[in-house]
Amino acid sequence: MVLCVLGWGVGELGENVLSLWGNTENRMMNQLLKNLNERQQEAVQSTEGSVRIIAGAGSGKTRVIAHRYAYLVNVLGVDPDNILCMTFTNKAAQEMKHRISRLVDSGLVTDYVCTIHGFCVKFLRKEIHRLGYPKTFTILDDEDKKAMVKRIMEAMNIDRKKSTVNKHLAHIGKTKGKMRMDYVAQFMLPHSKAEPKADMQFFCNYLKEQLRLFAVDFDDLMYFTLYILHKFPEVRKAWQSELNYLQIDEVQDCDADEWELFTILSGGLGNLCVVGDDDQSIYRFRGATIENILNFERIYPGTKTIRLEQNYRSTSNILNAANCVIQHNTERKGKTLWTSNGEGDKVQVYTAENEQDEA
Repeated sequence: MVLCVLGWGVGELGENVLSLWGNTENRMMNQLLKNLNERQQEAVQSTEGSVRIIAGAGSGKTRVIAHRYAYLVNVLGVDPDNILCMTFTNKAAQEMKHRISRLVDSGLVTDYVCTIHGFCVKFLRKEIHRLGYPKTFTILDDEDKKAMVKRIMEAMNIDRKKSTVNKHLAHIGKTKGKMRMDYVAQFMLPHSKAEPKADMQFFCNYLKEQLRLFAVDFDDLMYFTLYILHKFPEVRKAWQSELNYLQIDEVQDCDADEWELFTILSGGLGNLCVVGDDDQSIYRFRGATIENILNFERIYPGTKTIRLEQNYRSTSNILNAANCVIQHNTERKGKTLWTSNGEGDKVQVYTAENEQDEA
């Protein structure tokens, strides 16, 4: 009766509601896209499947990631709890949260806008109990690790004049990287009974002390996470079901373990968006695998590649000089940075006499 008084039939009401919703959706979409260039708009609206965004320096990649997140939430109606947005540093993650919070209608940003290792902490707080650890496990910082190594050196009567704390820490980190999930299974579970080889005694004593304290260090965060995802299929499926969209920033700096994490977590719907610059990879010494962004379309068939080439930071003279240098990189997907900022001052070459002069 109320509908009749208003002058709307049921069918008319449905049409009007849909019309209002459509207008709201279009308004939100236009609001998000209006200050983006054509390629940025394409990146924001490319939400499904595997997407590789090759972002040149100063091309607004952080802006694109934030707007893409908001597009998923505001326009497509995706729950923020179903989006995982990871970047490399705490500073970058905080900047990302700040930008997204200003764009998302509710203003709320979940804990899933974080660093890669920050995500591992959140994951383990929920899942580490499966390995016999309490959810309140301790995370060791550098000083904690040094103190542990000193205690073990004293217990093993190792002369600190002949062997340093830093040397042992370096060996422990290298061994964990080499063994990956194997050291977790062999030595860091409450029921582990593996006997270490003689040359691994110090390493194993360190792990036993960690286990006694139910403590993990920075390296363990990744390997415990991967171990649980591999060991417990029901956990893997649950997280794949929850995290429908993944956005990863600075992927050129990611190592093989981090790429494995991305692949597993995106194994549900397959919505994986990576953002990076193959011309800015400088972390191979710490395991970064530039090959994964170069070969992304082979690893993830059906990949869509979008290049952000318009630079907002520099002038034409600077970019022309940079392009001339970058084009000599032997392995790259190829892009040419350009700007509408004008020519600017010519590039000058300065040769310093020494490091003080350079500084």
